[in-house]
Amino acid sequence: MQIVEEKVKPLNALETMSDVTVYIFDNLFEPLGRLPEGTWHFDTLMRRRPDWGCTILELMKKNEQVYLFCGEWCRVLYRPSLNDFRFVHSRDPIMDANRTCLIATQNITYMMREAVRDLREPLGFGRALARRVMEAD
Repeated sequence: MQIVEEKVKPLNALETMSDVTVYIFDNLFEPLGRLPEGTWHFDTLMRRRPDWGCTILELMKKNEQVYLFCGEWCRVLYRPSLNDFRFVHSRDPIMDANRTCLIATQNITYMMREAVRDLREPLGFGRALARRVMEAD
């Protein structure tokens, strides 16, 4: 709440696990320090992050707009036929969806805080602009 300056709800408050834009903040690729070359099977992710088991992996599987911040942004692409995930370099995403889920799976680093602030910047700008228009009207 301190970072996004918004009222936040716990993850279990999601009515459905689909039609959500998901932003995950985690150092998943440590100690590699870089995005993996190929795909990671579901079992690989479960071994690496067993705490992601039900909720986070289900969000990753059921949604098209999934981003992971691990020092840089990547898009997470799930292939149901192979039950695997690809992590593809991505430009900084823009938070513009109605249903958004931000998940920090460990202590938030300074870089992660800045990434959250950058995500929220367009929303803050839009609200400030709307407020000025309303005041001028």
